[in-house]
Amino acid sequence: NNGTGQTCHLWDCADPNNRNQQWRLEPTDSDHFMMFKMMDNSAFDVAGFRTDNGATMHCWADHTRAPNQQWSFRRCY
Repeated sequence: NNGTGQTCHLWDCADPNNRNQQWRLEPTDSDHFMMFKMMDNSAFDVAGFRTDNGATMHCWADHTRAPNQQWSFRRCY
């Protein structure tokens, strides 16, 4: 599987031995991060640049570095 358009699923617990559930963060020039799946180096991506609740998240083989593949993190209380 080359990662193009794989739908992502949220699980309550990751298997520490499953590289399909492990991610690598890489900083971008815009103070955000790219998230890459360790299994196949596909990028975490929001389908169609959507911003609404329920938007589809998937892994994408093409690393466009577009805003829909860049992430920021903040602490929520």
